Amino acid sequence: MIRRRARSADPAQREYPPDALALFASYANIRADYAPSGCDGGRLCWVRDGPPSLSGNRGGNHRCLGCGGAPLTPFRHRRPPP
Repeated sequence: MIRRRARSADPAQREYPPDALALFASYANIRADYAPSGCDGGRLCWVRDGPPSLSGNRGGNHRCLGCGGAPLTPFRHRRPPP
């Protein structure tokens, strides 16, 4: 279990231990279902990289640093359930 959290809202100042980055990478296939509608998988991508590629929380509005889109939530999910 990873107990350390990033301490800065500024993505450039966040530091994540290697085990946290590995954990984020292991959930990429799950995040793909909640990709922002304009996701292009650029250099910085929330789907691929997880929280290190999210903008700071401003009133609950996280944004992908790559495409600028907001990750979908289960309530705004664009794909019908199987």
